[in-house]
Amino acid sequence: MAELILYRSNDYDMTYVVACIIKFCEHTPEQAEQCAMIINSKGQYTVKHGDFYDIEEIAYLFENVGLVTKIIE
Repeated sequence: MAELILYRSNDYDMTYVVACIIKFCEHTPEQAEQCAMIINSKGQYTVKHGDFYDIEEIAYLFENVGLVTKIIE
């Protein structure tokens, strides 16, 4: 099982981050907004758990839109 950590970005607003979380992690808007609020206040948050290869694919999507992630196994 792997975790995907998403880091705060000063380059993008919260609306953008929420939209990316909804699209890539398939969270509800409410879940995505809560994740983004935690990221904004703490600097990082685990937005997804799952199989390493699935998490790696999602991390790649985030990285391609300019958001920084880290995978923890």
